Amino acid sequence: MKYISTLLFGIGLCSAASAQFQVSPIFATSPRPAQPGTELSKCFDGDVSTIYHSSWSINAIPDTVDFFFNGVSNVNKIEYFPRPSGLNGVWQKVELYSRKANTAFVKAADLTWANDNTMKVINLPGNGLDTPAYVRFVVTQATGNFSSCAEMKFWSSAAQVVPIDCTNPGDGLTGLLDTKVAVQNASVSPAANSAGEGIDKTIDNNKSTFYHSSWAGGGFPIEMTYNFQGNNQINYIVYTPRQDGSGNGHFGNVEIWYKTTPNGTPIKAKDASLNFSGTPSRIELASPLVNVRAVIVKVLSGQSNFASCAEMEFFKKNPASGSVYNNMFDSLYSVLKPGVTQAQIDTVSMPFFKTLAQCLYNHTYQRKFRYQSYKVYPQVGTTAASLKTSTYNSFENPTGIAFKANTKAVLFVGATNGVTPSLRVTDFGSASITDRSYVLSEGLNVIDITADGLGYINYYNNDSTKPDIKIHIATGRVNGYYDPKTDTDTDWFGYLTNQIYPTLDIKGRFVNLNYHKAALLGNSPQSGHALIGVYDSIVNTEYILMGLYKYNRVPKNHMFAWSAYSGGWYAGGWGAHFDLTWGEPGLANAEGVKVSPWGIAHEFGHVNQVRPGFVWTGTTEVTNNLYSVWVDYTMGTSYPGRSRLDDEPVSPDDVRPDIAGGRINGAILHSLVKKRAIMSNPDVFKRLVLFWQLELYYQSAGASKNLPTLQQRLTGTPAPGGNQPDVAFWLGDMLEKVRTTNDAGLTNKDFILNCVKNVCDVVKEDLSDFFVKSGLLAPIDEIVDDYSPGRITITQQDVTNTINAIKAKNYPAPVSPVIHYLSANSVNTFKNLQTVSGTSGVGATLSNNTITVDASQWQHAVAFETYKNDTLVDVAIFGTGSGDNSFTKVLFPNTATAVFAIGYNGEKKLVYPATLPNQVVTGIPEANGEHANIKVYPNPTSSFVNVTLNGEGKRALDLRMTDITGTLMHARRAFGGETVQVDMSRMPPGMYFLQVLSKHGVITKKVIKQ
Repeated sequence: MKYISTLLFGIGLCSAASAQFQVSPIFATSPRPAQPGTELSKCFDGDVSTIYHSSWSINAIPDTVDFFFNGVSNVNKIEYFPRPSGLNGVWQKVELYSRKANTAFVKAADLTWANDNTMKVINLPGNGLDTPAYVRFVVTQATGNFSSCAEMKFWSSAAQVVPIDCTNPGDGLTGLLDTKVAVQNASVSPAANSAGEGIDKTIDNNKSTFYHSSWAGGGFPIEMTYNFQGNNQINYIVYTPRQDGSGNGHFGNVEIWYKTTPNGTPIKAKDASLNFSGTPSRIELASPLVNVRAVIVKVLSGQSNFASCAEMEFFKKNPASGSVYNNMFDSLYSVLKPGVTQAQIDTVSMPFFKTLAQCLYNHTYQRKFRYQSYKVYPQVGTTAASLKTSTYNSFENPTGIAFKANTKAVLFVGATNGVTPSLRVTDFGSASITDRSYVLSEGLNVIDITADGLGYINYYNNDSTKPDIKIHIATGRVNGYYDPKTDTDTDWFGYLTNQIYPTLDIKGRFVNLNYHKAALLGNSPQSGHALIGVYDSIVNTEYILMGLYKYNRVPKNHMFAWSAYSGGWYAGGWGAHFDLTWGEPGLANAEGVKVSPWGIAHEFGHVNQVRPGFVWTGTTEVTNNLYSVWVDYTMGTSYPGRSRLDDEPVSPDDVRPDIAGGRINGAILHSLVKKRAIMSNPDVFKRLVLFWQLELYYQSAGASKNLPTLQQRLTGTPAPGGNQPDVAFWLGDMLEKVRTTNDAGLTNKDFILNCVKNVCDVVKEDLSDFFVKSGLLAPIDEIVDDYSPGRITITQQDVTNTINAIKAKNYPAPVSPVIHYLSANSVNTFKNLQTVSGTSGVGATLSNNTITVDASQWQHAVAFETYKNDTLVDVAIFGTGSGDNSFTKVLFPNTATAVFAIGYNGEKKLVYPATLPNQVVTGIPEANGEHANIKVYPNPTSSFVNVTLNGEGKRALDLRMTDITGTLMHARRAFGGETVQVDMSRMPPGMYFLQVLSKHGVITKKVIKQ
């Protein structure tokens, strides 16, 4: 149905009189950026003098503006107020749509409006837009191709319904609370670090200040003495650690002593282990201390060899707190006992309990979040120590309750199982996050909340058999949290639109998120299931690569990420921090995450780096990216079948133009061509290349032995039999070696050389040649910058000793001698053992010092080498410069003499020029070093050559002779220690290559036939 302006302003199909209640959208989105200061929120702020205006620098048409609603039964009239003056952006042609939650959009009208500043009215027939969750305006024509709106008003025949929850301020409970026992003064021995961090800070009722022991460390036992006046009783002590985010000084083991007279002998009351926890601890005393004059907290150990304390508080229990009105409520005051009547409720004199009883009686109590069973999680520090990672989630057990500053939190706590839980209130919705923890005890807890935030129950203990703690939170407002195992899409939309708190907790299988609702509404309004699913997939992939499944180390603790509108992306003490201004769709939409999952995996990867053994200087931004590149390769959609390393245009040497494949080519140029240690390359992505090649070779190419790939292993293919290693899990196997190695006293050199040896051990192959050519096993003595600089020193003798140690294990060489040329572009060639083919001079075009090699003419090449006579001057991996692998761009400077195609097995075929004159050196250097004792004579020859195969034991060897184009001329099997004869009498004069394929790889000799 099409409405024109005359109809809208004059007749209308539904009387405006039926529209009685103005209803308000809770949020609005547009894909078009707004001009700063004229954001879309100005379109429904109740002020017609402020306007929404699209950016002045873009064409905003079409503009799709979505308004989100909650608790609206219908919309039967809409008023559009154009900007009060000027015409830029005034809507002229608009399509109107609406959608209920979890249904598709339905068009309601096509609208044509006059290009002026008068209000436009849409009267909708019948019930209008029925129970809309979304109202969409698609603006197809507007003045100047801008989009603007001063105000949009929506009207309904029924009032907007806000979800009902019990409001209970928690007043009038002072008489039921435990009594804090006043401390007269305090002292500490040895002395505190400074007066600003003195012992008095532990009794100043300010948790933002703290005592700290000497920065020199040690001094244990540290005695903290608290003096009291007489006539007191102490049932328990609450220790609050420093609240500034640092763990330095968190208490480990303590002893509690007391004196009954000022000069009396101390008496021991308690041993307690506080486990270096960053949450408050309640130390229960077996018997109350009565009329004590001093309590001595003797600290035996502290995190990082320090001691620190924000507050030390002493309490007397109130025996009445658990018995009030227990004839009406269950033990945690979460339900009324059967038979409770309105008349009984009317007799309750305490306002808090009367309000609570009335809400329960009226069934207006959102018990789903107010009463929960909270699970125990291992101490985050313990999990980190076991995995040698950073700490995981310290925000387990979200409550779904939001608290406001200067209000009271009332909680009823069940059996605590010998553990001190606490309520943590963290303000993720603010630009300046506040974070407070409040110790909890069994029974009634009344807490003065000092800052806004969402509530979490800290219940951490290394005894996994501890039962759940049941807690009833009677105050605060229900914000909810999303759990895909139990919540529906309707629940999701309800949480996003309840307007209780700006962020929402999302519980996944492996990761928990706290993300801003505005971003979630704008990018995943219908469902959260796919979004948390893709985050879980990223973390699960990292766990697989880490070997956590194989070694039964998958933690119960979740990973954690939170969003903000500033601060950038980083991994910190809490987990991964993501700045939404860097792109909401890439964080808050499942398909958007898949476009480039690298960054998310990168930050989680920082948390999952196994340190220090696999995070030596120079790899802080490298070894985390082993996870990123694999996630990008297997999940990402920006580089289908490849990763950023393979396809992102980058200069190989910071001189040449950017080109796809440039990062891998640059790593090869640095290490193989220029023979420099890869750790001296400033590009962290080029340092990553060799590890990416190991991932591809062993996880995707089956080690060129048809061994199961990682994907096959994960989908049910059994591990290889016999003595074959399960190479698909090489990285996890290597990291397990790091996790179980004592790192004390080890240096950067040790970490690097151990890495080389560990990888060889887990794949049971001699990869020394690969690590040499990739530049990891190379001499270096340099300061490497890595946030803070550090020196890496590896001598040639260190390299030789490492190679000898590997060879002493008698591992075979890998099937491919050119793993250092592997990329995602060529992985199937390595996997399927496809040999290189092509005709010299065909399919190779030279232009502007670049040879373009046609992949249809040169098949299954893994790389192309450019030579100047005997000197290798450049390498281009297959597919360089091509987005679809249809060609390869190969550098060919003026001084270059030849380009060769390289096969997965090391075979070389001349690509350009078509032939080489005899006086032009082939570009294949003579074998030397340990293989120089393979003798070929006479050379030159006119008929036969003898090949003496010394130094190879009795192993079987393959001999192959090719001409300069790569055409096979002769092949045979031989054994180490033999001298064999090759008949060249029928071969035309020229240059030939004799290749000996041994466990060390391919050895090449040049032979001249006269």
